[in-house]
Amino acid sequence: MSGKRSRRERQIRAGKSEGGRPNSDRRRITAAVIIALAAAAAAIVAVVAFAGRGKVEKAAAPVRSADSGQASGPFQTVLASGTQFTSRDLGGKPTVAAFVIEDCTSCVNTLHTLAALSKDGVRTLAVNVNVPPGSNPIDAAKRLASFAANVNGKSGILYAADPGQRTAAAFGVRQIESYLIFDARGREVGHGVALSPNQIRRALKQV
Repeated sequence: MSGKRSRRERQIRAGKSEGGRPNSDRRRITAAVIIALAAAAAAIVAVVAFAGRGKVEKAAAPVRSADSGQASGPFQTVLASGTQFTSRDLGGKPTVAAFVIEDCTSCVNTLHTLAALSKDGVRTLAVNVNVPPGSNPIDAAKRLASFAANVNGKSGILYAADPGQRTAAAFGVRQIESYLIFDARGREVGHGVALSPNQIRRALKQV
């Protein structure tokens, strides 16, 4: 009995079952396969999420309103001052609008980009899409302005809010750090995610 017992103990220590099957090896292989599949899935998600980042896409030919000549969207936001900023206000000079939320770490780079463009004479808007139903959009715009002041101080950026994300939906914006680029006639000429100031400058020069 003692011989059989010691043999059984050796089998258990070796990670084998009563029939001699390497159970521990199977567990290790299964765990390795699961980890590999999880890593592959994470990589696919990352590629999908960031595929469009840092690339300016040309806007589709805008549909213009017969009476205003502006690209349709419409562009409808509320400034921190309480006034409306709409499609009618996009003309006069190039405009770049970025869609962000307050207290967003990655959006800090977006605010830096807008500040740099403001120094070039480009009209820039930071649009807060974090406007819960029933809340005051002016408060959302002010929250963003307060957050941005800690980042850039006085930067020349206009701070706005997008109630119900209507403007974002109208222009196909699906994630924060997205930019819409308009020419001096108020026509959308490009868009992209996580763009640099130079990328946007080049896009405006091509108009």
